[in-house]
Order: sequence, then C-alpha cells, then structure tokens
Amino acid sequence: ESEGLTLTVSDDGVGFDVDEAWGKGLGLISMSERLEAVGGTFKISSKPDQGTKVNVLVPLTALRAPETVSV
Repeated sequence: ESEGLTLTVSDDGVGFDVDEAWGKGLGLISMSERLEAVGGTFKISSKPDQGTKVNVLVPLTALRAPETVSV
C-alpha cells in the first residue's frame, strides 16, 4: 500500500482471548517490540472458537534502505 507494507494473517482455528493471553508469553510482546522499533503497528482480533486475525503495518519509511554515510 502507499503508506507501507501491510500483512494480514487469519485462520478459522480455536481462537483465544487476546486480553487474557497478553503478557503470558513472549510471542505477542516480541511482535509488538519488533514493530515498535520500526514505527510499525499490529492488531490482533480473536475470540474463542472464532479464529484469529493479525494485521501488521510497517510504514514506508522503515522499508527504505538506509542512506550511506561517508566519513
């Protein structure tokens, strides 16, 4: 998309309570920290027995190659 890279992953699995799961492992926290480092965001939508959907947005500025610095 014009504002950056968007990734959506969804399934129709067992789902889970996002609020209850937050902080009980490193997976969601790790995703959040990695995206925060590049100015990205993510949203998780899930409910028990209704599957899960994860939306990730990484801004275009994070995707550009860093400029070469001459010394």
